[in-house]
Amino acid sequence: MGRVIAPQPDAAVDGSAVGVGIPPSVPATVAAVVASDLPARRPHLATVRVLVSAVAGAVLVGYAAVVALVSLLSTTANVDWSLATTLRSAAPLWLAAHQVPLTITVPGGVPAPLGVLPLLPTLGLAVLVARAAAGVTARLDWRTPAQLGTLAVTFAAAHAAIGTAVAIAEPTGRMTASPAAAAVGCAALSGVAAMWGGLRAAGFSRVALSFVPAWAVRGVLAGLSGLVGLIAAGALCTFGGLLVSAGTARDVLASWSGAPGGEFGVTALSIAYLPNAIVGALSWVAGPGLSIGAVSVTPFGTSVGDLPAVPLLAALPESGPAPWRVMVFVLPVLAGLLVARRCRRLGGDRTERLNAVVVAGAVAAVGCFALAAVAGGRLGGGVFDPVRIPSASLAIAVFVWIVLPAGMVVGLSDRAAAGVDTGVEDPDDHDPEHGDDLIGHDPDNDDPADTLDDAVGDRLGDPGPAVAGADEGVDVGVGVGVGRQDKGSGVDAGDESPPA
Repeated sequence: MGRVIAPQPDAAVDGSAVGVGIPPSVPATVAAVVASDLPARRPHLATVRVLVSAVAGAVLVGYAAVVALVSLLSTTANVDWSLATTLRSAAPLWLAAHQVPLTITVPGGVPAPLGVLPLLPTLGLAVLVARAAAGVTARLDWRTPAQLGTLAVTFAAAHAAIGTAVAIAEPTGRMTASPAAAAVGCAALSGVAAMWGGLRAAGFSRVALSFVPAWAVRGVLAGLSGLVGLIAAGALCTFGGLLVSAGTARDVLASWSGAPGGEFGVTALSIAYLPNAIVGALSWVAGPGLSIGAVSVTPFGTSVGDLPAVPLLAALPESGPAPWRVMVFVLPVLAGLLVARRCRRLGGDRTERLNAVVVAGAVAAVGCFALAAVAGGRLGGGVFDPVRIPSASLAIAVFVWIVLPAGMVVGLSDRAAAGVDTGVEDPDDHDPEHGDDLIGHDPDNDDPADTLDDAVGDRLGDPGPAVAGADEGVDVGVGVGVGRQDKGSGVDAGDESPPA
């Protein structure tokens, strides 16, 4: 047996010999503690570096895009701004892209609130943050809810701090914002976008939805499908109105030709507010309508009043009653029928399918409420103030438009689930005991609307026999289709196995 030599208290160790980079002058006892702690610290430091770089990249790219837009607008308006002035002018616009209300102060004038902010830049920033969060998720291989929650909180906290700093730095400028509102707006947008991007990158959406009953999953996804259908209806009415009133829009645009860069500026403004117009058209289709100052627009008529000279507003219907406009109510009914089609494909009894219809109506209503809340707001305190899309009335109307037709279709046509033998096999009905999908996905269905199921990940699959090679032999049948197996969980997240 070899001799055991005890280390001397004051002996020095060559850090290069152990590969930890500890200077030779460090005592052995201290070096041993540092060396044992370095492997645990390095992963945390790497995680922090990845998070910081992702957040900083998202903020810098978003701010650079706003600076480029400000520079373009100033150039077309023949305004010679220095780089410092351009950077400073972009700061409140960056807050506006996060839907932070601003206060505009004109020299010698009264401060005017600006709360109706364009949604197109907001969508751009949301996509930017979501992609950055997806990159972090893929690089760190984060899969658990706690990790994705950390991701969302990190983005939200960082953007809240930056937004607060920007609001404080401009206390007396022409465009100012409340620091509290800046913190809430920046945190809400970045946090939601980061969570969405992380879930998409981790493939976690299907696994998360598998924790609730199948009818609730089908209801959520059917509600998202109905919401997309309603947005499509709003877009159809918006572009249709612009097409019909193209001459009016051209005349409004020509009225800006006398101002330097006026035509370009008002065109850019119309494009930026296009999503707001689509949300307003959605509310018009559903019934509550919208209002701009004293002008009220509903399917039952349009009141007379002044409107801002913006070409996008040419899509509004002419004043006066028009009985044929009530025909637009066919569009939300079609959205309800789309929801019914998806809820009917849920295996189980009729009660579960009707529960799914109610969930779908609630999801669509909440989505429309959120869209209406951010699409309208204050507009300077003048004759055009406020721009109002009644969010509560819209949510109630959407819930009714979804639940009534979908509930009638599911309740009247679900005879097989009620035990009535029609003698005809329903291809949408599947038996979970024989390995079919719990929500009855039909692989031969080429309906374009089914792409939402693929995008969100709606198939839960059948809790059938275990897949060979699973860690613990438990197959929950989650049809993610990414060909991987979650480590050490016994959950097969790859392609679904064929039914036994």
